[in-house]
Amino acid sequence: MRSFMDFSELKSAVENRIGSTSCCLWTIGATSDYAKSKDNLISEHEDCKCWVDWEADDESVAHSVVEHFRHRGLRCKTNGEADSKYVYLF
Repeated sequence: MRSFMDFSELKSAVENRIGSTSCCLWTIGATSDYAKSKDNLISEHEDCKCWVDWEADDESVAHSVVEHFRHRGLRCKTNGEADSKYVYLF
């Protein structure tokens, strides 16, 4: 069972996943359906081998985390879906 994550927990999880690699190598986004988003990205020929996702406390937390990392140089793929409380990274 998934547990919900607040801003600090999500930020730490993303930072741990990225490690010391360059931010520009990663893509982050928020979605309401992480499985569908992954399938759509694969169909667009995106390389999702390093895919990981987390469930935020709510949509506001998810979008705050995405924006935080977008400003740090990660590519962003968020489509503005309602109830986008899953954050994904690949």
